[in-house]
Amino acid sequence: MSHDEIARLFDALYGGWYSSAVRYVARRCGSVALAEDCVHECFLRLCKELLRGARIDNPKGWLFKVIRNEMTKPRWIGGPAPLFSLDELHDPDSCSALAVEMDTEIGELTEMLWCLTEREEEVVILRLEGFTYAEIAEVLGIGRESVKTLMARAVGRLRLLAQTGAVNRGRRKKANVDIPNT
Repeated sequence: MSHDEIARLFDALYGGWYSSAVRYVARRCGSVALAEDCVHECFLRLCKELLRGARIDNPKGWLFKVIRNEMTKPRWIGGPAPLFSLDELHDPDSCSALAVEMDTEIGELTEMLWCLTEREEEVVILRLEGFTYAEIAEVLGIGRESVKTLMARAVGRLRLLAQTGAVNRGRRKKANVDIPNT
């Protein structure tokens, strides 16, 4: 891959996925500043790998997998993630029209994510960022069927929560919401 091709690929990824990556990390670590630093570090790693000549078949998936792995390092771990609406971090210039239309619904949904397991929450957040099930599976290092199962559980928990009206906006503790097996 030539330097021009690398530059074009890097620009396309940065322009298309930077905001999404920051929202993803901020939701997990609780700090927009830490999230931006983490994402910059991962984009730098991507650039170095490409310049080194590494073959990366799915750069978006690779990037988010590296971001997810990077987030486990102590320097990126802030306090518990505060409840916030994704539209607080929203950059309208870098998001699709569909994402702009969904801001209100996403904001309401993120206030209910406390009832999900961490893995279910990750799947929902990545899906809201426009990832396909296959891409989510690659980022999380699990099978596509596992993503489907996690998404089904998450949707079931969120539906039950919405039906019972048990939303507690100030609560970050994971709840034990039982979903009947159907």
